[in-house]
Amino acid sequence: MKLLFNIIIIFISVNLWGIDIDRMTAHFGAMGEAGVANPQGADNVFINLSGLTFTTHKINLGAEFDSILFNINYGSILNGKVFGSYNFGKLGALGLGINNYSVSVPENGVIFRKMRIIFGYSMEVKNLFAFGAGAEYALWNSTPETLNSVTDPVSSDSEIDLSMSFLIKYIEHGKFSVVINDLLPDNNEKTFSPDIISGISYVFKKYVFVFDIEYNDSFNLGSGIEYKITGNFFIRAGLNFQNISDGIVVASGLSYNIAGIYLEYAFIYPVNIVSYGTHKIGINYKF
Repeated sequence: MKLLFNIIIIFISVNLWGIDIDRMTAHFGAMGEAGVANPQGADNVFINLSGLTFTTHKINLGAEFDSILFNINYGSILNGKVFGSYNFGKLGALGLGINNYSVSVPENGVIFRKMRIIFGYSMEVKNLFAFGAGAEYALWNSTPETLNSVTDPVSSDSEIDLSMSFLIKYIEHGKFSVVINDLLPDNNEKTFSPDIISGISYVFKKYVFVFDIEYNDSFNLGSGIEYKITGNFFIRAGLNFQNISDGIVVASGLSYNIAGIYLEYAFIYPVNIVSYGTHKIGINYKF
């Protein structure tokens, strides 16, 4: 009965933050993509670089795959990630992440492909404060999907961007973090529009609570929760909602640790969009 009560609490946690297909990992996605102040492993290279130095293992390696299947009129998205980090102790931590995804849109006869490479560094000061900085290179193109449209032009572009973050351990079980992405102007519009995310996390017994605020032309709020069933088994959940009008997305997931190998799963379902949802499967090795 107690387990059922905990599961119910987790599934009613609310996250009001829209999903970012580039940065979302199974861990953050299962909590509604909230938790910049809740570092876990090398997947922080996509979320919060300052969290890399808070990892408890020297080497973290991981890979993830997910697919978003819409109805036949909207197509699908295939998304894959590989990432790793090395913690040098007092000298800080380095992280590297590669994200590659493709979008199939039958209605327009176009396939969109994008690859991102992120490299970052993080340093911790007296186990209380950490800062991180990184650079990323993105390359994307769209090509005709069918032979009938083979004469259509192929469009492609690339850009380099920078990000920075800091994380503060303000109380024994709580952290506060700010992440600023997209520090360079957009290639085409030549405008400066950074993505700013701030968040807090709090650990209470077997629960982890997270709350985020994101600003990028509008405010988005997020919150999520994780519950540790045993020392090796965790369940997570959340909802998200972006810009007050884009609808609710339900998220849930779990993680299981087998001798340092963490198996991750997340299911994300947009309530107001015709979709079969997103299944994310990941594996992380920490040693």
